[in-house]
Amino acid sequence: VIQTPSAAAPAPESAQELIEAVKHHPRSKYVSLLTNWCGEHSSQEARRLFSEAGLPTYRTPEGTITAFMHMVEYRR
Repeated sequence: VIQTPSAAAPAPESAQELIEAVKHHPRSKYVSLLTNWCGEHSSQEARRLFSEAGLPTYRTPEGTITAFMHMVEYRR
């Protein structure tokens, strides 16, 4: 999931909604989810929430893609 700064969707609120959705998903233990909340300062709180929830989060899209490719290589 990639999110960019927006006044319509504040970062911490969007992050909390996603965390709750994953928590209540019937197969939450098997959900592979990588998050990238863009914006150095505006997304700091959201990234903290993801870390506390145990969900991987990255500061840049490149970091997210690198993590995804590591998952692909591991599955091979």
